[in-house]
Amino acid sequence: TEQDYQVAIDYYNRAIAKGSMQAVSAMAKLYYQGNGVEKDLNKSLELYRLAAESGLSSAQNTYAGMLLLGEGTEKDPREAMVWFTRATEQGNQEAAQNLARLYRLGSDSGNLDASYALAIIYLNGLNGEQEVPAALYLLETAAQSGHMPSKNKLHEIYSKGRYGIAQDPEKASLWQ
Repeated sequence: TEQDYQVAIDYYNRAIAKGSMQAVSAMAKLYYQGNGVEKDLNKSLELYRLAAESGLSSAQNTYAGMLLLGEGTEKDPREAMVWFTRATEQGNQEAAQNLARLYRLGSDSGNLDASYALAIIYLNGLNGEQEVPAALYLLETAAQSGHMPSKNKLHEIYSKGRYGIAQDPEKASLWQ
């Protein structure tokens, strides 16, 4: 109810006054949805940015999504990638999935750097599960097109026997 939102807003404002970035993020959500306050995507974006800059990974993920979609601002996919990456580096799985989706779009469009980045995500495990065959496919496809980071990664995998792949000097030599 409206009264419940006003109680929440009062609570969030007191918490914000004490420096709570969780409360800043919660207020940003209220402005985003227009719950208890007039919907204001610009204000929401500003508050999410503040919480994101403080290191709150959930706010980083939401801020990145707003940048990507152009909510409260012009679309900025490059900056969105930066924030999705920051949140992912803190272990935010939702951000990791968002980042992987963007790399997948780039990979599907033939962007070799995106294919490489997606392969690394697959090797490291999205949601804790490695997808080694998919990663090798992406790396080999990019390497065959001359992408040096992909060649180097394949050489490393086969020469050292990484990610559950047995050492294979013959395959390693193909990617030198």
